[in-house]
This record gives sequence, structure tokens and C-alpha cells, in this order.
Amino acid sequence: MSRLKDERLQKISGQQVSAIKYCHDHDIIHRDLKPQYILLDADGNMKLGDFGLATRCRAGTVLQGHCGTKSYSPRTGTERRLRWEEGRCAKSGKLFYFITTGHHPFRGSTLKESKRNIITNGTYDIPDHVLGQLENLIHQMLTVASDRRPSIEDLQQHLWDMKYEENIPSDTNSDSSILDILAGLGFNANAILESL
Repeated sequence: MSRLKDERLQKISGQQVSAIKYCHDHDIIHRDLKPQYILLDADGNMKLGDFGLATRCRAGTVLQGHCGTKSYSPRTGTERRLRWEEGRCAKSGKLFYFITTGHHPFRGSTLKESKRNIITNGTYDIPDHVLGQLENLIHQMLTVASDRRPSIEDLQQHLWDMKYEENIPSDTNSDSSILDILAGLGFNANAILESL
């Protein structure tokens, strides 16, 4: 996969962070962030898709077991227990790295080798075209120590993301089949409609 140009990358990454923050503000954890679920509309605006593994939980909740795609799991997510807020920035960081470079940060010739690279050393290469603020942001998001990673709110305030935060259009059109599915999962359809 080829990397995105800077302006488009800035827009998508800012909207990615906003989408994740919106979910977390509403106690929703996606649990399977990966490039296939970053959808773009005709105007190039990012939408977060496939909430099939999503769950509702509050900050401080300890999630049991593994869920989602292993190559995008946070390093701490390879353990059997994870406080949900510990992994959210690392998963975003891996996704952000992918849309910036076109490949995974912790690569290996096999899934086992990739997992070992995540767990044991946490090292990755930053390509030469990634400079300055963008390089710094990736390093912050992928740091091994979960308590040293920026929060979603910190990411929003990062100059790289702030430029696009105010211009994200809201989609006020509702799809009744999506609302039916969400209602079947226990979400309040009226509350969803009011939030659009």
C-alpha cells in the first residue's frame, strides 16, 4: 500500500482521532481498529466502520482476553487483561503509522515473529519521508510505556490534528438498517438520531 500525501494524511488522522474520542466519550470501545475500517466518503472525509467487536465500558474497566486483529493490538493488549484506556493510543498509533507509511510498524515474516517484535522489543523504523512533528507524534503514540503515551485529548491538541478538528461535517442522514442493528445491540436509536 502506498503512503498518503501530507495534507490528506493530516485530515484523515485528525478525523480518526476525533472518531475514536467520540466513541470513548460515549463509553464505546471499537476493539478492532485497522485500515480496512477507515472509510472515506466522496469528499475524502473519514468514517470509522465495522463496530462488530465493539463493546460498551467505562474508563477503568479491565477487559479480559484478546479481541481484534493482533497486528494492531497494543503491546499491553497482548496480555490477558487490559485496562481499556491503556491500549487506545497504541492501537491508534499503529493505525496512524500504517496510513503514514503504508506498512505495519512491527513487521515480521510470520505472525509469530511480528508478535515477538511487539512484545519483546517494541522497536520500529521511521521512514525518511516522515519528519518533525509527524515523527514525534508517532514515537509518542507507539511508546512501550502506556503511562507515557498521550491521551486522545492530547492528540487532538497536537498541532498536527488541530487544523482539521473544526471542519469535520456531521452526517445527519440516518440509515434505518444501521439503526436497527445498533438498537439490536442495545443502543438507543433515538439517542443516536439526536446525536447526528
